[in-house]
Amino acid sequence: MDWLDEAIRDAAPRAVGSEPTAAAWAEAVARDAVGRAVERRNGSRLRRILGGSAIGVGLLGIGITAATAGPAVFGWVG
Repeated sequence: MDWLDEAIRDAAPRAVGSEPTAAAWAEAVARDAVGRAVERRNGSRLRRILGGSAIGVGLLGIGITAATAGPAVFGWVG
């Protein structure tokens, strides 16, 4: 079984810090991912205002539709 253990050890991926190039690439990827997450979180103010307005108009439209259709539906149900 020694040859099997040795084959498994050789097939295992190396640690990120074992090679300086791989460690540098891993750090660069991590920094880029963090930077993009911060950029996404800090969306533009105009986008937030437009999104909130769209949600408000949609809810207002649903409310008006329900208020208009309510009496007719209640009359139909009895």
